[in-house]
Amino acid sequence: GPLMSSPPLLLLLLFLTLGLLSTSMAQSCSSAGFRDPPATATNNQGPSIATSAPAGLLTQSTASEVVEIYEMAGPDPNPRTDCPWDEPDLQNWHDPATWGGSVPSGGTVTLPANTKVLVSSCSWPVGGYSKIIIPDTSELIFADAPMDLTIRNVLVQGKWRIGSATCKVYSKIKFTFTGGLGGTDEIFTEMGSKGIGGTPGSTIEMHAKQFFPSWVRLGASINPGDNVIWMQRPVNWEVG
Repeated sequence: GPLMSSPPLLLLLLFLTLGLLSTSMAQSCSSAGFRDPPATATNNQGPSIATSAPAGLLTQSTASEVVEIYEMAGPDPNPRTDCPWDEPDLQNWHDPATWGGSVPSGGTVTLPANTKVLVSSCSWPVGGYSKIIIPDTSELIFADAPMDLTIRNVLVQGKWRIGSATCKVYSKIKFTFTGGLGGTDEIFTEMGSKGIGGTPGSTIEMHAKQFFPSWVRLGASINPGDNVIWMQRPVNWEVG
């Protein structure tokens, strides 16, 4: 869910990953008006393996329990409504007009005031940026598309948005925060030098595909060399 920063908030991460790691990122968009197509649900569970169920396989209906353990009712719905990337008046990061002339190629970038800027899969240069500042009247919104993005730190005074509570992203988005930790407050006062920092009143909001259930009981013992795990109920987990 969204992280609303009341005291100064710092998410100090070496790697921030939504879902699994993405594999590639284009260096430039085909046009200033490029937008990524709508993402669809996928389930990368690996190749199917033809095998017979082991003798004595336990399921939810056949397992006996000494104690009753709470189980989640089900995954949160994802109706794909109120998607940030579908909002009106978005300005493309890779459009020179957003920046009044030329797209930033690196270094420190401050979003224009009173602007919602959309990052697509091809918007950022491969080398990324050293710092991004989001003013209190602006928003940085990410498309639902595979991305592998490099940054040192981000100062959020406005809004940082990846998906919403009713529109969780399907794509794999990876942020790599570069460089050493350092000994100075490069982001903001008492926020350190590396990661994402939010000032009071800012919003850092990230919603990703939910894997369900978060845990499950084994249906059979696992032995050295096994390449199949039997569980007592279906899951939507992915390889990796």
